[in-house]
Amino acid sequence: MAYNFDRFVGRIAAIRPASGLFDDQIVEVEVHDWIASLATSELGIREIETNKRADEALTTALTAAIFQPERVDFDTGLETFLEVFNRDAPNTSLASFFQKMARNEWGRIYQTGDGTLIFENRTHRQNIVDPAFALNSEMSEFDIEYDKTAIRNIIQVIVQTATTDAADITLWSLPGAPAILSGQTLTFECAYTDPDTEVKISAIDVDDPPFYEFGSVQNFTSDDMHADLVVAMEIGANKAKVFLTNTAATTGYLNDLQLTGKGIHLNDPILIERRNEDSIYSGIGEQRLVVWLEQITDLGTAENRANELLAEYGAPIGRPIWLSFCASQDPALAYAALNIEPSTRFAVSESITEANRDYYVERVAFRMDGPYLWVDILASPEGD
Repeated sequence: MAYNFDRFVGRIAAIRPASGLFDDQIVEVEVHDWIASLATSELGIREIETNKRADEALTTALTAAIFQPERVDFDTGLETFLEVFNRDAPNTSLASFFQKMARNEWGRIYQTGDGTLIFENRTHRQNIVDPAFALNSEMSEFDIEYDKTAIRNIIQVIVQTATTDAADITLWSLPGAPAILSGQTLTFECAYTDPDTEVKISAIDVDDPPFYEFGSVQNFTSDDMHADLVVAMEIGANKAKVFLTNTAATTGYLNDLQLTGKGIHLNDPILIERRNEDSIYSGIGEQRLVVWLEQITDLGTAENRANELLAEYGAPIGRPIWLSFCASQDPALAYAALNIEPSTRFAVSESITEANRDYYVERVAFRMDGPYLWVDILASPEGD
């Protein structure tokens, strides 16, 4: 039985011509998945946005990607975040940002085989009611592993509120007085800093244009060429880029440059803990799950999230997580297996392990062993 693995989507990185013996020539094609590029892409400078859902934030963040996904399919986010991009360093990767949005929404972000970037909110799976395929006790090559190490009976949710200045503060100031030649443009990348603690911060309402002095004498006060300096800014949440062009016929000196605005200062982290004592004393011991909810500012929401996480991960039972089966023995099963994506629902009926319930795919891998197609699935039980 032949299988066609044409579902993989990627960008061709290299093609190596045919090599080897004439009777056994091989052409190697190296393809890079689009989503792999997110680890090296910088999120860049983004202004702070207020009252945004995860799908809205993801749409904005994608504009920083050098390569775009083939298409997107975003659920409407269920959480509305008070501020977005306020805690992302200028060099934050898109992969890191995606992970944070999924964690705070408690949803999922992944790319399907046809190149679609998917965002699922946390209620998405409960609307998938029909299994795509079934594995039953007639499957001779079927295995479930029970892993108690997947249990987390101590949930620690960490939130960190922020305080915004009521009045402008100095976010950045020029350390020297550089010369700017006639027609020259200087660019400064100004990372915002708390003037009292020297801690990196984010900011809103950054003044544009900034305060500056530009003069014919390098003395930190001369400003007689003020009108000869053209200033442009790109204002972001954590830093700003300032472009200064000298339009005069002579050299001038930038005697002062200051960025001001309302700083956003992070408060001390707040830890919310929930424990399942029955699980701890059943012989499993203490097993922690620590979750940062950077975007959550409401403590009631954070407490609810901690309770939900404990209910899902804290039960003192083995949770079936790994499935492995051979799909080759049935054409219909092989076809269904090759169309598996994350969140695909499937049914299992197996008398020995008593795993008679539906599952959702978390991850899937395909292996060819001679003519046989093997499928490995990391699965979560329906209802968990």
